[in-house]
Parts: sequence; structure tokens; C-alpha cells
Amino acid sequence: EISMVIAITSGYRSLMFETLFMYNFLNGELTGLLADSYEWNDDLSEVKVVLKDAAKWCDGTPVASQDVVRTWEVDAEVMNTAGGSYSAFVDSIEAVNDKEFVIYAALNDDGDPVNPLKVNDFLIEVPIAQAAWIDKLVERCGGDTVKILNDPGEDVVWSGPYTKYFCDDQKVVLIRDDNYWGQDASMWGKLPVPKYICHAIYADNPAGELALKAGAVDVC
Repeated sequence: EISMVIAITSGYRSLMFETLFMYNFLNGELTGLLADSYEWNDDLSEVKVVLKDAAKWCDGTPVASQDVVRTWEVDAEVMNTAGGSYSAFVDSIEAVNDKEFVIYAALNDDGDPVNPLKVNDFLIEVPIAQAAWIDKLVERCGGDTVKILNDPGEDVVWSGPYTKYFCDDQKVVLIRDDNYWGQDASMWGKLPVPKYICHAIYADNPAGELALKAGAVDVC
């Protein structure tokens, strides 16, 4: 049996689109977000994931295994950030049922997983999209990968606590979704406190640092 030490130094910012798990910097553990639990097999070639029953999309439909499968399929096809980062380490994802799926690690010539740590990283770094919306996106883009990557996604379906409210060349403003599933008693039990989150756009990092020092932004 192989033991694995998780060494992760970052986590996805889950505002509109959520990942399967969150990384806890205090104890190094993965905390469930869209997913409830995960379990590796003995040789770290497969990890079985169980989704939360409470997890919903903004249209009220449940987050399902098919959403995770379809997200990975299109990620790998168009080679966006997720596809480029994990296609060498994730071979495929297969739905067992609506709430359970298995991630199969890519194997080397000896039949061993290429890098199980990167598969573990996948759990906290890859945002999940709705399969039905992905199919709609692919259809209107005629399957063209360039068009898919450049589609503005104004009709996108999200699972997170915020959604787009306003944007221009100076700022992006998100507004809280008061129907967010995370207020379920099995999760946070309440909504996030801020109604709006504003991302100010600066010319470069030094300009953002100056704004932080001046108190113009809360986080830099």
C-alpha cells in the first residue's frame, strides 16, 4: 500500500464556479465543496469521488457526476488552463451513478500512475461546469475549439455564491446569489456576508500594491 503526502500551496477562488474540494491551509486536508468524500485505491491509479446531495446549480438542478465528466471532456478537448495542466496526469473520468464518479490516473510505460499528486491537485483546482450548458456552448460554436474558448458565456450556469453584475475596463463587480445552495444546513448554513465583490483592475502589480497600501482595496 502506498501512502501519499499532499503538498498544495494554492487553491481555486470559488466565487462563480466551484471545485470539488477546498484546500485547508491550517491542517493540509481537503474539505468538501461540491464533493463530500474521495477514496484512492491501493496503487493510486484511481480515486472515487462522491458528490454532495445539497450541491445545486443556479437553475436549481443538482450537480451530478455527468457534469464533472463533461467538464473534463471539454477541458481536454479545447486545452484550456485545466486541460493543459492535467491532461498528462488524468486519463479519464467515468460516472458510476449521478453522485459518484471515478478519476483514472494516466499511467506510465510500467503501468504506474504518472503523478497521483497532480490528480489530487485536480480535486481542488479545476472548476466544474454544468454538462447541459457545455453541450449548448459546444453546439452554438459548432465544436470549434477557438470559438468555444472565446465565447463570452453570458448565459452560463454557475454553482457558486456570486455571479456577474457589472464589468468594464476598470473593474469587475460580482453580486451575491441569494439562492446559493451553500446556505444549506449541511454546508455553511448561511450566505456570505458581502453582497458585492469588486475586483479592481490595475495596470500592473506595483499599482495594485500602492492601492492596497492606500486602503483602496482589501486584498491584493
